[in-house]
Amino acid sequence: CHDLGHGPYSHTFEHAFVHRHLGLKEWCHEDMSLKLFEYLIDNNTTAGEVIDALNGRTTVKEMIEGIDPTQHRVVGDHPIFALERAAYDIVNNKRNGLDTDKMDYLQRDASTSPNSLPKYNPGRLLRFATVMPDGEICYNSKEVPAVAELVQTRFRLFKILYTHRKTLAFEAMKTDALFQASKALGLRRIIEEKDCEGYLHLTDNIDDIIRQRQDSFCDPGIQRAKELFRRIDCRNIYRFVAEYVFDKKEDIQLCENLGVDELNELIAKGAGVCPSDIVVDMSKIHHGSKDKNPLDFVGFYTETAGEGGVPYAVKIEGEAEKRNLISGAHTKSRWQELRLLVLIKEQDENKFDAVQNAFNSILRHKLHVTDAMVVGQRTPMSATPHQRTPEIGRLPLHPHAQEQRPTDLLPPVRTHDGQFRQASS
Repeated sequence: CHDLGHGPYSHTFEHAFVHRHLGLKEWCHEDMSLKLFEYLIDNNTTAGEVIDALNGRTTVKEMIEGIDPTQHRVVGDHPIFALERAAYDIVNNKRNGLDTDKMDYLQRDASTSPNSLPKYNPGRLLRFATVMPDGEICYNSKEVPAVAELVQTRFRLFKILYTHRKTLAFEAMKTDALFQASKALGLRRIIEEKDCEGYLHLTDNIDDIIRQRQDSFCDPGIQRAKELFRRIDCRNIYRFVAEYVFDKKEDIQLCENLGVDELNELIAKGAGVCPSDIVVDMSKIHHGSKDKNPLDFVGFYTETAGEGGVPYAVKIEGEAEKRNLISGAHTKSRWQELRLLVLIKEQDENKFDAVQNAFNSILRHKLHVTDAMVVGQRTPMSATPHQRTPEIGRLPLHPHAQEQRPTDLLPPVRTHDGQFRQASS
């Protein structure tokens, strides 16, 4: 139930659509998970009776929300009490984020991503995990490098895959389409009122619902959404203009103080375009603990021989001992960075140049940047399939469709008689 409340496009739906497009900053998928859980129980009498008999509602809600490390302290000596406390951290670990959700998506996405990305398997780390008497899940001190690999994998996936410029362009187009169709589909009401019945229909097939919608009154929002999906199908995506990465704490704070909306306004004004013509993305990329070393929050143990030579785990409690343990495994001068990226929606060279220059001016005069930003290609490459470069994190045309290569776009081939003909797909 932990992620029950995610909408279509997962975190993109929450942050880019609900928070930014609809302006509902306080809405979060965890609250929606709680609401849906109550709805499911209330509409299933048998399940409700069983869960209530076990006081399960409170337990499930706490697992969805996660509990502070100081909460639910172990009160008895029996191992079951420690295991009960550890169960909360398995689902939603507020100590250090090492829970099933994180290990699942790291293994899934690292293993299905291009070869340039790290592959990750938490199997070995889990084999050396144990629950201490205080209920904390700790790892063998020999596995510090494995924990370091995990947090580094997280950082690299966010930097290389989840916030890749083409991924962000597709996400922006998808959420723009969703916003255009939101009035016709009644999305604001469903989300604001936490309408469970309506929310259950907001699945990843919402793309097809919009594509296939036949409004007798030709709702203009639906038509604009369909046009955006047609652009996605043709790979006519929003263009990358420029980006800049901040890694100093004070620079990140300055950028955050300005905020995405104000930066969008400033860049648009400087370029002489409408704010809706561009997309400004501010992605904070870290190792799981923001600007801190994530290993500081992970518990480790050493094995000590007990009676009869049977080893048992002893938690490393001393600050100096733990610092010495992790010092050589994962050291960085800075643990997070903030990337500011600008996209333009139209294929207009004059606007492209104006936005790029305006962004550069904002970096210099508002954010005190003195070195060069990374700029996009002024003239976009041809979007024909045989000329496209591989795209990291590319979204499929449809949820279950395979991309088709139009035969008239395939390069010609030479036949046995020396003549050229058009290739077939």
